[in-house]
Amino acid sequence: MEALELARWQFGITTVYHFIFVPLTLGLSVLVAILQTFYYKTGDLDYKRLTNCCFVFTNLIADL
Repeated sequence: MEALELARWQFGITTVYHFIFVPLTLGLSVLVAILQTFYYKTGDLDYKRLTNCCFVFTNLIADL
């Protein structure tokens, strides 16, 4: 492979990575904020459990 072809592959992989993971991460942060607000207002432990599940999933994404 030539340098130009490698550069195009690198750009494509980076673009796909950003297209998938950036919106997913931003969406999860909004979801966690909403769930924590509902937990704070209602005291329902289901919201706290869902918040903890989102934190686990966010940590898995951050490790990639």
